[in-house]
Amino acid sequence: LWLALRFQMKISGSARERLLRRHRFMVPDDLVVGKMGGENLVNQVAQFHNWVLHTMEDMVSAQMDEETYSEKVGAVEVDRTATKRSSRSATSIQAGPLRVKVQGIGDTWVEAEPMKKGLHAWAHESGEGYANYTVLDAPYFLMGETMLRMPWRIGAGQPSLKLRVYGHTTLYVAAQCPALGDSLDLKKVALAKKAGAAPVSGPGLRKALRLESMVPAWPPDELPLVRTGFHKNWRGESGYGEFRRVEGFSVFVDKGNMELPLYKLVLESPSELGKEYVDVQIQWNFRSAGCEALTVVLRKEHVHCKEED
Repeated sequence: LWLALRFQMKISGSARERLLRRHRFMVPDDLVVGKMGGENLVNQVAQFHNWVLHTMEDMVSAQMDEETYSEKVGAVEVDRTATKRSSRSATSIQAGPLRVKVQGIGDTWVEAEPMKKGLHAWAHESGEGYANYTVLDAPYFLMGETMLRMPWRIGAGQPSLKLRVYGHTTLYVAAQCPALGDSLDLKKVALAKKAGAAPVSGPGLRKALRLESMVPAWPPDELPLVRTGFHKNWRGESGYGEFRRVEGFSVFVDKGNMELPLYKLVLESPSELGKEYVDVQIQWNFRSAGCEALTVVLRKEHVHCKEED
């Protein structure tokens, strides 16, 4: 990279000297440098340098995620036969050991599993089996924590989620709200494939036009409320528990490079109630478009501060 930069500087200086001798004035020479190959060489070397750094970062990140998951959960085989949704004789089904014990209350049926990459984290819309989409990536502090499998798509009028949660717990939620759906025109897709180009949807175009560092937030009036079981420090203007954005972290899904904004809320301490558990009621406020990829995770211990602290 240093040699490439030196080469570019040399070309720049030579171009200025040549123009000064011929025309006796100085002009911007970025185009001249590019045509002579200096800029292209620097870009190629810089791209190779970035590729090496990203490759090393991905390897280290994958190893850290696996170590975090193993540390929290342990090397235990998950019994997939126990997670079939056809049998609902109990209020909850658990696949593998969970860091946070949780049960459904009343008509609420819960299916829980440790969070990890590649997990089929959502139930199929038909109510049987899992949706085809999986978790591409998630924050390190959620790896191995208790994930509740929700339907892939949820519309308006969704009943409240009623849970009995044991121990000190922080509740995290993420979703694509409003839902994007399958908004591609089949004719446009066919034409794009024929031309050898990748089709672009309306939501995909809107996502491409925004800055990469900005993940669209949920509409404020569609954020869920926790009516019971929330910590007093998380009471909002509504009088109920209100979720707060977890800045700098999101959940990635393998559907159209979907990136989900992450929110959290600390639950009440069971010890203050003289119990081992706290009953939680989450009120969903989705409008007509609903949401996709609703992700609910229970993290052991109370986390009032930022995740980096």
